[in-house]
Amino acid sequence: GDSNNLEDVYEWNDGNISLISAGTGTGGGLAAVDPGGRDVFLQTNDQLVPQDGDSNRDIYDARSGGGFPVTPPAGQCSGDGCQGPLTLSAQDPAASSQSFVGPGNAHPAPRPRTVTLSVSRLNSAAMKKFARTGKVTLTVKAGGTGTLAVRAYGALRGDISTFARFTRTIAKAGTIRPTLTLSAAARKQLASSGRLRVHFEIRLAGLAKPRTLRVSLHRAAARSTKARKAGRNG
Repeated sequence: GDSNNLEDVYEWNDGNISLISAGTGTGGGLAAVDPGGRDVFLQTNDQLVPQDGDSNRDIYDARSGGGFPVTPPAGQCSGDGCQGPLTLSAQDPAASSQSFVGPGNAHPAPRPRTVTLSVSRLNSAAMKKFARTGKVTLTVKAGGTGTLAVRAYGALRGDISTFARFTRTIAKAGTIRPTLTLSAAARKQLASSGRLRVHFEIRLAGLAKPRTLRVSLHRAAARSTKARKAGRNG
């Protein structure tokens, strides 16, 4: 129902979206909302009620439960008597924030599609390469679109630290293969101690809980300089 390609005011209520401003004229902007949510004030140049006889910018009140019936002016008037009651028509799309009627109403929003996300476990060859190079490529199947965020973290010198991050906006569902490289500090700990536990947290926009994956890397610890010299001398 919004055809003016301008800013308009909408209401979102229990999964349904509706126009408050006309959507066909000069547009409208939100002015204020009272703390209780009963009144929504908007300003627009559109003539939303019969009392508005010009194209100047006016402020309207879209009130929960509707306004009052509009009484058309009878005969001649003068002074303040020409203004009429400052209320909204119950048949106007801006008259009620509970039930909007008229050509300006938008269709109810479709139900959101269920978002799915899964990550495959690493095979033996991928684990060995990960331990040797510090790089890993995950296989993630995303049943949705939006921002995909992957975080690798674990214990580093007694504290939980982030080892690597990956972020990308995906435009269609499918298989994504994010590549992550461990930080220098994580690779150093793996080389010195010979093992490192890595936790992966994979998030997708619209998914309530992230998917997780845990791996334990094992690598022969590097010998000290003194040990290497003793080995050569021996």
